[in-house]
Amino acid sequence: MNCETPSEEILSTSASVGYRDRIVLVTGGNSGIGRAFVERFVAEGASVVACGRNETTLQALKAAHPSVEARRCDVASTSEVDALAEFVTRRYGRLDVLVNNAGVMEQVNMLAGDVDEAAITREIAINLTAPILLVRRCLPLLQQARRPLIVMVTRATPCSPRGVPRLLGDQGWTARLYPGAALPATGQWYSRH
Repeated sequence: MNCETPSEEILSTSASVGYRDRIVLVTGGNSGIGRAFVERFVAEGASVVACGRNETTLQALKAAHPSVEARRCDVASTSEVDALAEFVTRRYGRLDVLVNNAGVMEQVNMLAGDVDEAAITREIAINLTAPILLVRRCLPLLQQARRPLIVMVTRATPCSPRGVPRLLGDQGWTARLYPGAALPATGQWYSRH
């Protein structure tokens, strides 16, 4: 699977669900697989809010796709996430699709004596804590949607046994779907396979 192309499993739902006139938030939407998600959702007719930390790539995204709301946001910053969710609330009043794509991957030699613990802490904040808190912050918006959907994009390579990345493709991207149908009723995390 190419890391620049969102999973067909995720996007094939457009035939049955449709994304026209749906409100989509993509974290890390200014580059890589996040930008591919943004471009595909725009092509499907969705209203897209894309966020990222790099102002230059956000402006390039906005220039290429004027309908996209490109917002600067560090998902590890509670105040910036709150401002992002408040923007979506004021502008749209609901959220149909949340794509948690933002992430980092540090190259850390755990046997080295000079392991940068701050870098490890930041990676956990961006890759684990931030998506959980963003989902929690966006649940009221997702509950306003007819058929909410949460997409979690993860990097499989760091946790994979030798050889598994080859099976996944050179980039090792995977995606997990957390269909939002149960969110209004329960607000609980689950995965339907």
